[in-house]
Amino acid sequence: MGALPPLSEAGWQDLFEKYKQIPEYTLVNAGMTLAQFEEIFWWEWGHRNLGRFIGLYVALPLLWWSLRGTVSGPLRWRLWGLFALVGLQGAIGWFMVASGLSDRVDVSHFRLALHLATAFLLFGLTLLQALSLWGALQPIAAPRPVRVGLSVLMGGVFLQIIFGAFVAGLRAGKTYNTWPLMDGEVFPRGYFVGSPDFGDTVNSIAAVQFNHRLLAYVLTGVAIWLLVAVWREHSSLRRWSALILAGIVLQMGLGIWTVVMAVPMALGLLHQLAALCLFGLVLTAWYRVNPAWAGRDRAPQSSPVPTSPTMSTAA
Repeated sequence: MGALPPLSEAGWQDLFEKYKQIPEYTLVNAGMTLAQFEEIFWWEWGHRNLGRFIGLYVALPLLWWSLRGTVSGPLRWRLWGLFALVGLQGAIGWFMVASGLSDRVDVSHFRLALHLATAFLLFGLTLLQALSLWGALQPIAAPRPVRVGLSVLMGGVFLQIIFGAFVAGLRAGKTYNTWPLMDGEVFPRGYFVGSPDFGDTVNSIAAVQFNHRLLAYVLTGVAIWLLVAVWREHSSLRRWSALILAGIVLQMGLGIWTVVMAVPMALGLLHQLAALCLFGLVLTAWYRVNPAWAGRDRAPQSSPVPTSPTMSTAA
């Protein structure tokens, strides 16, 4: 698919005939009209061209800054690393799409998860770099258990995003549309398709939805523990922990609503957007308690500032 859409009726018809050769058309969309094909085409075309625009948006200013010496040293290499990750994300996107062009009617849920995980990784690294350059959020002194707890929470949210991609890729949200039980069962009988093995935990529709639900409860428990751990002695972390817990509860409620309604597109998109916001919130809190990251690219102060043997605990 090129940067330009078909510019004539013949061009549209030729592209439509090519689409008719893949299993998605023959097994799922047989009888689709040209007008219906155009609807799905514009989504794909827009997604690909947005990716190309992002690549240019990153590359052109970065090339200019590098040639002029505006950015140098480790910062330059980190920014070029982000650009390389943008390019890798595009390649992974094509790798994902290719999985649905031969023997499948949908893309591989593993490749979809890889594509989504890379997108969140790119977002996370960009956010950390932006926070470091901004330098307005001072580090917060936190005991090691709290730092570890935030790291566990960050990793758990990232894993939950991958589980969410499995649910989306297998269309698992279209079944078991009840809560808190899954069609009347705590542990769904369909969890294991055949003989119990690890493959069922990531390939079974019942398994991926159960895992997604279970991890949401675990993350809620970790967030509650974190809030209790910092409640008395860390006022700044108390606010961050309360925000994280509220975000997780809100996201879980949105997920319940989405699955009970059998995943209408608007709710599915809102659930994914909320996941991005929650990941950004947890990552920002993690950044503040890790002084090795916080403010490493901050410009020197123009006037001397008294230093303290301990890190600031200001919000």
